[in-house]
Amino acid sequence: MNSVERTKEVKKKLVKVFPRDIVSVRNGRGTAYGWVEIRIHLSRLVNCPEKPDHGCGWCPKWGNCPIFKEIRIKGYRQVEEAIRGIEFNTYPDDMNRDQPEYTIDID
Repeated sequence: MNSVERTKEVKKKLVKVFPRDIVSVRNGRGTAYGWVEIRIHLSRLVNCPEKPDHGCGWCPKWGNCPIFKEIRIKGYRQVEEAIRGIEFNTYPDDMNRDQPEYTIDID
């Protein structure tokens, strides 16, 4: 499976779990082209009393918000479960174990 096909497969699986407009999946750039960058914009879905009504999801306490921390942990689990079974390129970590080449960013 090449990088473009893998990226499309990841996006297809994630759209089954999250709304399409909050999911972004793309290949890395330059020497990191084999990496898959996954970004889920969960802040657009959270109704936080601290959040302004302008709809961008920005909150001054967002990084330390206990509500968002819980939602982010659940989001990581859902992403990892959704992409299970997709074959990613790997790299050896410090303990010489193969780790998949993808990043998950939930904001």
